[in-house]
Amino acid sequence: MKNSTDDTDNKRFIGPTFSVWDVPDTELSVHLHLSTVEWLDYEITRSLTPPEGGAEVGGLLLGRIESDSRRRIIIEGFTPVSCEHQFGSVRVHQPIA
Repeated sequence: MKNSTDDTDNKRFIGPTFSVWDVPDTELSVHLHLSTVEWLDYEITRSLTPPEGGAEVGGLLLGRIESDSRRRIIIEGFTPVSCEHQFGSVRVHQPIA
């Protein structure tokens, strides 16, 4: 008889979906969805390859705050926001087309 955890034909391994950081000496934790980490990695890697070659990545982290006995910041997504450095290090955000 096959153990249900060995049944790789019908099921995928489901591991943790969030990386959690408990802020020391507080009742606050930050939960970052791993797909968001993958998306940020993709955007950053893309920005480091030509023709961008070192351009910064601008964007918004998307999520929510939950509170009970602890306060949790849950980051579940990321959306890129265009920005340029026309005036030096001051960021000028451009609308997404």
